Amino acid sequence: MPTSILPSNSKSQTNVRAKSLKSKASFRGHLSPVSAMLDFYLPSGFSYTVPTENCSEAQDSNEVFALLETTLITGDESGWVFWWDINTRRPIGSWKAHDGPVISIVQTGLRWKKVSDGNLAPMLTENEFGKLLTHGKDGEVIIWDMFELIRTENGNGYLWKRDSPLQRKVFATGNDISKWISPDKLFDMPVNPINFSNVASRENKLVTPSTQDSNCFDVYEISKVEKVYSLKRLHKAVSAVQQIEKNDKEINIQYDEESGRDFGVVMKIVWINDNVFSVGYESGHVVSFNLKGDNLRVISVNSSHYPCPILSLHYDPLTERLLAGSASSTITIDSLDNIENSVFLEIRNLSQTYNVKHKGISDISTRPNTVVLVTWDGFSRFYKYDGSGSLQFCRKVKKNVPSIDNMDSSTSTTSESQQQSSAILIMNKPQFRFSFLKGKGTLRFDNGRSKNIVKFRAEQAFDHCWLFTGYKDGKVALEDIETKM
Repeated sequence: MPTSILPSNSKSQTNVRAKSLKSKASFRGHLSPVSAMLDFYLPSGFSYTVPTENCSEAQDSNEVFALLETTLITGDESGWVFWWDINTRRPIGSWKAHDGPVISIVQTGLRWKKVSDGNLAPMLTENEFGKLLTHGKDGEVIIWDMFELIRTENGNGYLWKRDSPLQRKVFATGNDISKWISPDKLFDMPVNPINFSNVASRENKLVTPSTQDSNCFDVYEISKVEKVYSLKRLHKAVSAVQQIEKNDKEINIQYDEESGRDFGVVMKIVWINDNVFSVGYESGHVVSFNLKGDNLRVISVNSSHYPCPILSLHYDPLTERLLAGSASSTITIDSLDNIENSVFLEIRNLSQTYNVKHKGISDISTRPNTVVLVTWDGFSRFYKYDGSGSLQFCRKVKKNVPSIDNMDSSTSTTSESQQQSSAILIMNKPQFRFSFLKGKGTLRFDNGRSKNIVKFRAEQAFDHCWLFTGYKDGKVALEDIETKM
């Protein structure tokens, strides 16, 4: 049976009074519900060193990592994408990316490496960092050229330049879309537009719902020569059930016989590392696959949510755990430590399962010791999490209806309940604090920048724990949750 989650005062969660969201800022620009968000990172002109593990005397004893600046990219159900500067609370640019809801936004050429118990460091792929992948309900996957990454002369730091003519304006009703300039489009391809599954990209691999069958998925390899992209399909119309039976014919997996021995529509896709990705299905199953070269095999199955459809999948690289939410009121947390080397295993009984007492866990995000959920009732719910123990409920948050709306009330069809409802959320990655690196003497000032001209506000910008919450009225709230857990 699922474990109930109780607040710290041991009273029922339903007795905890909701708090109104007092955000640092509200980004106003979208005229439709926010449907996708991404914490998008830029080189800042700073880098730092971290001691290298298992380093021989002949090797350099330190690794150098860039300290990245957080920006935000949001997409809405009308196909518009906004790029936001968090420091100024203003858009860097906006453009019409898709003819329909934006479902996926991915920053290419960026991976995160665990370097301490509470910190991640960025791993950059120079010829891909600075590109943005978007995917919409119109069935298009597009790669946009956002900026160019350039190494400094000393080879350690990074410069970046943006040749895109994006305008620092906010889209308003009645504007001619043809006048809005978008970033250069480097690549586009059609995928299955029938369902609302996202696409997931890692290095040069792309997993999408199958072009021919929504119950299956395709795996592509994207190669690039200069700025010319080419595509190779590695696996076509992969069926999870067929792959499971191929690996182990004796395994007993729950599924609906009337569905034709299938898990139903692909709902969510997430990469775990360079070789492993997980897929959530309409049946409630979460299946993890290992992809090495052209070889694809199933390595784990979680049927804890069966028969409720999977609505959210989130991988936490700090704890190496996969969090899954469904149309039920339960959330599962699976340990994926060393999963890449495992043989096929049914892990349903090994996952931690918690009952949050509110159905429809539509989104999940994590920071060190923190899990935040969005449920169907429109609330954001905060929990303490130690990485291996139980979740502990802290608070739930609602958004007050604004006194001034950015939409014409005569044409708006958004109800008051929709205006207050959370749609999606995300938190920025936990990098080392600027103040910590400066105090330890491991901070490097690249690009000819002197530490004497670094403004205090710029230093503080790296130390925030940002929570971005997108709402169904089109607004995005920015909150610093560092002192609120």
